Amino acid sequence: MTTFLPLVALLLAVIGFVLGRPPEAFERPALSRYIAPFLILIFGVLASNKLADAGVRLSVSVGLALGVVMVTVATALPRRKDAESAFMSLGVAGVGLLLWQWPDQIKWAGLAYVAGLGFAAIAAGEEVASLTAVGGSVVALATILGRYSSDTPAYTHTGVAIGLGVCLLGVVRQAAIRFLPNSGVWIAIGVRLLGLGLAYLIGSRYLGLHDAWVSMALAVAAGVAVWAATPSDEVTEPGRAVVATVIWIGLGTLTFGLARGYGMALALALAAGLHLVLGERRALASCGPLLGLVIYRVFREAHLDAWKALDLGQHYALIGLAIGAALPLLPERWWATKPANPWLQSAGGVLWTVLWVGAPFLAALLLGPKGVVGFVVGVGFSSLFSATGAAPTLLPLAAAAAAGGVATLTYGWLQDLTDLTRDEKLHWVLIAVIPLVLVGLILTLIGFKKPASDVAVATV
Repeated sequence: MTTFLPLVALLLAVIGFVLGRPPEAFERPALSRYIAPFLILIFGVLASNKLADAGVRLSVSVGLALGVVMVTVATALPRRKDAESAFMSLGVAGVGLLLWQWPDQIKWAGLAYVAGLGFAAIAAGEEVASLTAVGGSVVALATILGRYSSDTPAYTHTGVAIGLGVCLLGVVRQAAIRFLPNSGVWIAIGVRLLGLGLAYLIGSRYLGLHDAWVSMALAVAAGVAVWAATPSDEVTEPGRAVVATVIWIGLGTLTFGLARGYGMALALALAAGLHLVLGERRALASCGPLLGLVIYRVFREAHLDAWKALDLGQHYALIGLAIGAALPLLPERWWATKPANPWLQSAGGVLWTVLWVGAPFLAALLLGPKGVVGFVVGVGFSSLFSATGAAPTLLPLAAAAAAGGVATLTYGWLQDLTDLTRDEKLHWVLIAVIPLVLVGLILTLIGFKKPASDVAVATV
């Protein structure tokens, strides 16, 4: 079965791209824009080979490289309207390829894939890159938690099955738009009803797990509520964002009670996937809190010795939470005020990746396990702030997934740094902070020069 998963995903990507409405004027990215993904790929592979355990080095390196490649392919394609399912299919195809080659190492290869997707999306700064990154990340997280939940292949494959089903529903939506161009609301309702059928087929029939089917059914219902609370044609009031937060956290609580972290991941994959293929950017951006909770569940499974550190009464966890919530918003703002020179844009993409790798390192060094766990939970809340803006983008959501993925992936590699003496910590702080401050100053000098309102958001 795993042999056909990536092939089906790629076929859906082609169909979705063909069904997309004729593109508007499209200027292919300058050659210099491909330098950043290439450098990220080389740096990531070298770091993985140096730091990862010997048994998973190859799969981690390939996972990270595959994430970068999938996003780079997405940014190279001409833009077509209503083709969101095509870009999500690319992200799903990457997870399928990893399952095909390394099903036993998907826990670590999947995290590397999430990191690679997010790094490349940050470096690209384009909405299609974020679509691919978000779609691939939610499917990868469901796959990882499925593997932690059971060694049964059905559990591991369910994430990709949801991704393929959602992409197929996206293709159905595209075909319906062609024949019923003025029935957007009814098409969205129909797709969600089909989403309930997909949840039943996967949860009850394929998995044979009633609680999984109920978790995904709740995800469809929560998606409808968030869709109503976050209209896409106006700036969302802060009160509406609070309502969306309550809905997503409530969904996480209910699904955790049904099927633990696996249920949360399935709900996230289906709810986020439906918002993505329906083109509901604001609703999708608001699901960050649930993403943060799912990443925390992955972190807990990967590092059982650190999970008890999440005690919000302790200031280290609060500091990590605040940093995690604020950090993914920065590249969105920078790309909204990006320099005109494509070479500077490429340099900025590389520098943002350096900051993204350095942030979990500093969190582990300065704040210890409590700060790292707070950071992992906090990253999910960043996209919620973006969802309240006039033109929300998915970059903070993709960046949040990358930050959580790299923090989970590298925590074990950096664990020795959490037990250093005060003088040793000071030594490492000077080594790490000074270069990162210089990187931040360079990014500030070459970007942040125009109001974000002056910049148009790319159309998919």
